[in-house]
Amino acid sequence: MKKRIRNLAKIINKKKLDGFLTKNQANIRYLTGLEQPEGWLLCSRNQELIFFTNPISPKPIKDKSYLKTIIVKNSFFKQISLSAKKIKLKKIGFSGNDLSLNCYQKLKDSLNIKKIDLVSGGALIEKLRMRKDKKEIKLIKKAASFSLEAFDYAKEIFSQTMTEKDLSIEIERFLKIKADNQIAFPIIVASGKNSIFTHHNPKETLINNYFLIDLGAMHYGYCADLTRIFFWGKMPPLFQKAYNTIKKAQAAAISRIKEGKKASDIDKAARDVISKNGFGKYFTHGLGHGVGLEVHEPPYLKPGQNEILKEGMVVTIEPGIYYKNQFGIRLENMVIVKAKKAEVIA
Repeated sequence: MKKRIRNLAKIINKKKLDGFLTKNQANIRYLTGLEQPEGWLLCSRNQELIFFTNPISPKPIKDKSYLKTIIVKNSFFKQISLSAKKIKLKKIGFSGNDLSLNCYQKLKDSLNIKKIDLVSGGALIEKLRMRKDKKEIKLIKKAASFSLEAFDYAKEIFSQTMTEKDLSIEIERFLKIKADNQIAFPIIVASGKNSIFTHHNPKETLINNYFLIDLGAMHYGYCADLTRIFFWGKMPPLFQKAYNTIKKAQAAAISRIKEGKKASDIDKAARDVISKNGFGKYFTHGLGHGVGLEVHEPPYLKPGQNEILKEGMVVTIEPGIYYKNQFGIRLENMVIVKAKKAEVIA
């Protein structure tokens, strides 16, 4: 934790801020190690961390050498302002993704009373989180291994009398038993035409000979995100062509992943394959995204993204074809960016 705090303090100083404030649970967990933290975290340029939480937080939190905890009984905004003034902060940064307009205005007004400026600081902590250390990668790999087991379990229990909802419930139960008592995101089971919707909510629809499962376990807070398709019988020619195209596109993208590559270039590698095979307009989303304490986090692999890949980043590669209200095909794997080539996790 101390190394992460030092790295953040360096960025805060580089940005000419005195501190940085976040209420994003993943950011707070990353810097403090607290599970399911509820509250706000203030980080100073001098590596001071103050966690503001309420009296009904999940469990009592003891101060650590690098963390002071304040139980707030009334106004978070007032307490944050008082504490910031006490440690002589004059300019505090925040991420726009953290705060609603109403929350921002109340916080700004409270800080103004203490003559403290609140300014946009960007996604400072999210950028630190992009590169995973060895411990983080180990946890992500474990989450991915549980996710692969879930696909095998789905094949074992599947019957043609099951609905999408039936199967999704059974998979969720399996993952919660194997890993954390929560999953990375709601499980997608999409059969037939329902597979054209990228975030389909499982229905009371009987599963036919083709369906897609998108799932992810969570292990000690770290997520996995994988998608597989299942088909019984002979694939129709158009479906087979789309399926083969997706596999080639994914392989082309993975083969180009290494440190120093631009995120948009990886997306283009897959998109070019899909376009050359006549399915270009049916690939309607970005190629992938980072995975860690959140299932969707930077970097994002899509057109226009100039983020440079660095060793230790963990990303999904998930090309998809969603064809004319007939079928949707998506394959999703997770890879680690290395110096010379990608390591496929699952």
